Amino acid sequence: MNYNSEDEEIFDEKVRQFMVAAGWDNLSKEELKQKVSETLEQLMAVGLVEQLVGEDGEFYYRSTKKAKQQRKSP
Repeated sequence: MNYNSEDEEIFDEKVRQFMVAAGWDNLSKEELKQKVSETLEQLMAVGLVEQLVGEDGEFYYRSTKKAKQQRKSP
């Protein structure tokens, strides 16, 4: 999927809004890393996110079909 700068700005704003709503905007860098890790683990446990390992050895995450179906449901 290709993003243009407007898409990135919209996504960034949604992330900022989520962080404020979740109280993550006041966390230290280490606390934020921990919260993100915990959230990704929870999303993987319920099948909404899958973890991938890139050729560079880094971890990447993407939505599963289950998550995409849930987004389409009212």
